[in-house]
Amino acid sequence: HKTLIVLGIENETELSAWHETLQSEGIVCEAFVEPDIGNQKTALAIHPSADSKMFRKLKLYSPLLPV
Repeated sequence: HKTLIVLGIENETELSAWHETLQSEGIVCEAFVEPDIGNQKTALAIHPSADSKMFRKLKLYSPLLPV
């Protein structure tokens, strides 16, 4: 799949909650962690087969606008 959509969230706690929810729904996803900053989760990759309706509450990420 050649599409990349970046959605913004508030913090690592919210990212972890999304990760747990996706896993519990059986959605294929992978968390990325940063070893140089204490193994913090910084991103999730989600398989394109996931139902996009789950993500309606999230805003598109823009580095120029607050999340």
